[in-house]
Order: sequence, then structure tokens, then C-alpha cells
Amino acid sequence: MNIRRRVHDGFGNAVALDPSGRVLLAGSTGSADLAVLNAVQPTYRGGTGSPTPSPLVLKLRPSLAGTDGFVAAFDLDAPAPVYSTYFGGSGNDQLTGIAVDPGRSAYVTGATTSLDLRTVNAAQGVFALDLPVRPDILAADPPGA
Repeated sequence: MNIRRRVHDGFGNAVALDPSGRVLLAGSTGSADLAVLNAVQPTYRGGTGSPTPSPLVLKLRPSLAGTDGFVAAFDLDAPAPVYSTYFGGSGNDQLTGIAVDPGRSAYVTGATTSLDLRTVNAAQGVFALDLPVRPDILAADPPGA
């Protein structure tokens, strides 16, 4: 499985190592056909971008298109990812950082315009439009943790 080929107009922003030596990659994609495996969110839910930019602008700045975040984990001794998943709501979502704790739970940071982004035990349970834009901390327990 070639995840690089399947991210298409996406990009990786952050890399982390978990305690077992797996490499985790977090980023964003506008692709609806990411190669997902053991996914927490198996389908693309990204927004449409607003306003819709021209194809030239999208080629130069893919972050202006509708996007979902993604996380993929790789065991360097395996030919395929251990897991790969989308992470996003119905708006535009970008993952810009990732860290892993000793229990192998992954924590990602990023930005969102999704009003329906899945949260668990969130300090701020809903998207607040009147707050200044800032990256939020998002957490997910990876499969097989």
C-alpha cells in the first residue's frame, strides 16, 4: 500500500514515534480515496472550501480546498501501515502536530471549521465562532493501543 500515492493533494505536517517504535504521521488531505486501514473514521468528510478557489490556486495552495486531517502509523518492519484514518468533520480540518504518550495514545493539534468534529471529554465541547482562531488539541486512541 503506497500511502504517499493515495494522499494526492494532501500533505504531512508532523511526525512522532510511539513507545514501540512505530512512526506516526499527521497531516491533511482533500482526497476522498485515502487508503484507510483499521480506521477510527474510514470516510472523508471534508468541507468544500470557501470560496471555491481556482485550479491554479489549489495547485499552489492545496490547504484552501476542503480537507480532512489524517493520521497514519507505520511499523518500519511491515510493508503496509498499521493503521491510517481520516480525522475531521463536515468543515475543513487540518492536523499540524502529533505527540504520543507512554500508553500509545496519540494527541494531534490542528485547526478546524467543523461544527461537528467528534470530541471526547473536551474542555470546550463546541466550536465557538467568536473566539480567536487557535489550534485545538484533539486526541484519539489508536487501534491496537
